[in-house]
Amino acid sequence: MRYLETVKIENGIILNIELHRQRILRTIGKIIDINFPIPSKYSVGVVKMRIVYDKDGINNISYNHYILPKINSLKLISCNDIDYHFKYENRDCINFLTAQKESCDDILILKNDLISDTSFCNVIFKNENGLFTPKIPLLKGTKREYLIKNNIIKEANISKEEILSYDKILLINAMIEIDEIEINVKNITI
Repeated sequence: MRYLETVKIENGIILNIELHRQRILRTIGKIIDINFPIPSKYSVGVVKMRIVYDKDGINNISYNHYILPKINSLKLISCNDIDYHFKYENRDCINFLTAQKESCDDILILKNDLISDTSFCNVIFKNENGLFTPKIPLLKGTKREYLIKNNIIKEANISKEEILSYDKILLINAMIEIDEIEINVKNITI
């Protein structure tokens, strides 16, 4: 089984490296050093480092300058049997669901009657009571873990029926900060 770690590099500095190390440890039971020298071509700006690994170590590392995606709408897709608790390199199950997004920009996955994640982001729901992330995401992302540990977001079970009790949905992942993608909940096709 091969796994994937997506790491944000900003102006030559690897961000949240300890949280990525912890996830690798949870995934394969050992730590792999990911504190690599950054190629000079990728030492300026925001860069996505993609690490493919397995229990024997690193298989591949690639770098790309990062462009923030434009996501303005989500389609709610229900799938109870999806398993993505590890960040697998093989994303066929997620790609199958994403193919059902129709005219929306991405999907919002409902698992066992609770909101989980989009196809590549953890989600945060925002209302006057604060910021809430699903208690049971498909994948415990490193940005999500950071925000929980720093008491910026709280975990909650969020059902389909509760979506409209929120104003906005924010998308986050290792590459996307909490204030970069904000979607009105009315732009979720249920």
